[in-house]
This record gives sequence, structure tokens and C-alpha cells, in this order.
Amino acid sequence: MTMKDVNLLAFNYGYGSFTNGPGISCWNFTKFCNIKFNIFIKLKTDIINDNVKNIKEYNNNKTNYVHWWSGLTEEFFNVVKKEKRQGKKIILGPNLFDGSNPDKEIKICKEIQPDLILVVNKEIKYKLKKYLNYKIEDFMTGPDYDLWVPPKDKYVNKILWKGNTSHESKDISTALELRKKIVDKMEFIGYPYPYRYMEHVREASGYAGFVCTSLSETKSEAVLEQLAAGVPVITHPKVFMMGLHYKTGIIVNKNVEEFAQAALLLLESESLRSDLSIGAREFVLQNFKKETLSDYYLWLLNEC
Repeated sequence: MTMKDVNLLAFNYGYGSFTNGPGISCWNFTKFCNIKFNIFIKLKTDIINDNVKNIKEYNNNKTNYVHWWSGLTEEFFNVVKKEKRQGKKIILGPNLFDGSNPDKEIKICKEIQPDLILVVNKEIKYKLKKYLNYKIEDFMTGPDYDLWVPPKDKYVNKILWKGNTSHESKDISTALELRKKIVDKMEFIGYPYPYRYMEHVREASGYAGFVCTSLSETKSEAVLEQLAAGVPVITHPKVFMMGLHYKTGIIVNKNVEEFAQAALLLLESESLRSDLSIGAREFVLQNFKKETLSDYYLWLLNEC
């Protein structure tokens, strides 16, 4: 495989005008894989890389594969349809289909005839298999554990909440109710104002714990980042990557009372925090090895 065999289309990439899980996941993915991607994006990024261009600059080069990572836009759709007619192998996802709009997903697949669909977890995989007769595989990228590292000292003995508060799914209201329960033991990043991604990494890595109040998460990049930094996470079963109960954090039912009980337990027990911190970091290192992801992706390309 030559160095430029994959054109990657993504709505956003890394951090920039809009930072979210899919954008960060895409950035991590291209760093982890032993391929030099041609990356075409819709939104502005702060990542300086000669291989990153706006989708308007897309050119029909001699790549073998076109990978539409995210962004259900007409512009991307037209590019991919044209590339399919040129005989390119087409990969969709993992941040493209989630089963929430079957009619649209069926229409796209009928027009494109993808060679492979990637999704972020097995639940979505089998949901899509009910109405899409294409090869579907789960494909979850992990956090950049060289960036998210445990600090020498946990300098903030408080519980952290962070997220894009413009999304109702993050359920900021529950987080605010939790703060009333534990008063001065909780802090927010991303509320009421957005945070700059690279500037918040060191700060977010130093908390005693992290709470995810989201209504649901198909993966949750934020959870994985905190685990990589050795920050125990309080989650609930609607978060797909919830971690392991009393190994990486504490898993509770999604209500303020149980969140508060878990938070106070975590804050009051230094030995518990220490054990969970070690378990959190180990969980990420064991389950999201960069070499494994790269080998798996290359295998998928060869199987297309």
C-alpha cells in the first residue's frame, strides 16, 4: 500500500471552530494509523498539516479508497457518489450512521453501494443490520494516551463535568442539580462557555473524578480521555463505554441521588481514588492499543 491510498472525508477534524468527539476521534485515528491520509474537511481546524484541506479542494486523484468518516452533507454525498463511479472502494463511518434515520441511511447506501460500513459500537452494528445488507463492522478509536496522561499530583480534589452544552444529550441540567448536592465539590469545563481543547487537557487530567450525565453516548470520547488520564469516571448504563464498576470508576443509575453518593464516596476515599485511577489508565492502555487499531484498519481495507 502506497503512502496516499486513502482520501478521508470528515465534517470536522481535531480541534478548531468546533470541537467534538467525532472530530477528536478522527484526529486520533489518523495519528494512530500507519497511513498518510489525504484529509478533506468541512469546518476549520487548528491542526496544521499539509494533508488537511477543505472539501472544496477535493480532487479526483489516484487513491484506491475513499473513506467518508462523518458529516451527512450533500457536498460529501456527491463527492463519494462520483468516486464510486470511478471504481473506488467506499468506506462509510464510523461517525456517519447510528440508526436514527433509517430512510436516509438506506437511500445513501442504495446510491453509493458502499464496500464497508463502520460504526462506533456493536449495538449500532446489529441495529443497522436489520435493514442494511452491507458489510458492517464496529470500529472504535481510543483517546490519545500520550496526550492524556496522569499528572504526578491530583491537584483538584473535585468532581469534573465537561461537555458541549449546546447539545441537549449532554444533560447539563442533571449536572447542575448534582452541583447543588455536593456544593463546592464540583467544577465545570464547557459550561457556560466552550473550552479550547488543547488548553483544557492538563486541567481536566488533574481532577479526583469525572461524571458523565449524558442521556446517552454511542462511545463518549470525553470518558475515554479522562480514563486515559487516570481520572475515575462516574457513569451510567446509557453510556456505551461506561468502564468497569469499581475498576475504572463507579457505574450508577442515571439520577442525581446516585451520582451524588458516588461522587462523595470518591472524594472521601483516597485509597479508592488511587485504585480506580490505576485501573482507569490500564483499561485504556489494554483496550485501545494504537498498533491494534492500525492493523485492524489495514485488514479492513484489504477485505473490502
